[in-house]
Amino acid sequence: MILTPNDTDKYDILTWSMFDLMIAEITDSLKETNIDAIYGQPRGGLPIAVALSHTLEKPLVTDIKFIKDMKKMGKSVLWVDDIVDTKKTFNESKEDFTHFVSWVSRVNIYGLLHISTSNKWVIFPWETFSNAEQDKENYIKKRTVEGYIE
Repeated sequence: MILTPNDTDKYDILTWSMFDLMIAEITDSLKETNIDAIYGQPRGGLPIAVALSHTLEKPLVTDIKFIKDMKKMGKSVLWVDDIVDTKKTFNESKEDFTHFVSWVSRVNIYGLLHISTSNKWVIFPWETFSNAEQDKENYIKKRTVEGYIE
């Protein structure tokens, strides 16, 4: 499917250049923050976490048990997700992490660093429009069943 100018009314379409600029902005916001490692929430948080791992020069960790052990040792782990819109994933994760970043936040969470509060569906540069459309449909179905969308 080819995007048209009308699609920008429904979607935030990010290019790689926009992504790089936002990663630089997040990195700048976090450079004075004590972070020992970075965790990317599967699936949407992983590309952002990998980019931040490179720019902040911190290891990317994926093992929750290891993260829990790091926290017990007083280490600081940054939690990264693409979009926080219901607090569900955030609430399931927040006890294990000390810092939090999302690309888009549609809810108020104290201490969550985010770039946007857009209500549009975000199409990241690594996504195709047709996959994003299917993801959106699946998301709406799942969240409706879970009671987050009426």
